[in-house]
Amino acid sequence: RRQLAVLTNGRARPAGGMAAQDVVVQVCGRRETVAVRVVSMRDLMAAVQRHFDVKPPLLFTAHGGRMLQDDDSLAEYVATGDPVVVKLTEGVMHDFSRRVDQLRHLQWGFLSDQLAMA
Repeated sequence: RRQLAVLTNGRARPAGGMAAQDVVVQVCGRRETVAVRVVSMRDLMAAVQRHFDVKPPLLFTAHGGRMLQDDDSLAEYVATGDPVVVKLTEGVMHDFSRRVDQLRHLQWGFLSDQLAMA
């Protein structure tokens, strides 16, 4: 069942009565805050997927490069307040590259249509 987000103080929070926790993540150099119900690998993976529109598998690391491989290490690191670095796997990067190519193709098609009308 899909949970709806509730907007609180300008931020989306998961519905269902449970308070969300903010987690700072960094994806491809971009830092954002995502809300999770529980600091767990599963919840953070889902939040990053929704927020950045990326597909798994994703790898979570500490800012220094140490892998965060389980819920306990993730929760301990999030408690420090440092951003969780999300590494995109090769498959995700390939999908991202394919999307960029599709957008370029659409841009050229749009430009071609505009020039044809002129």
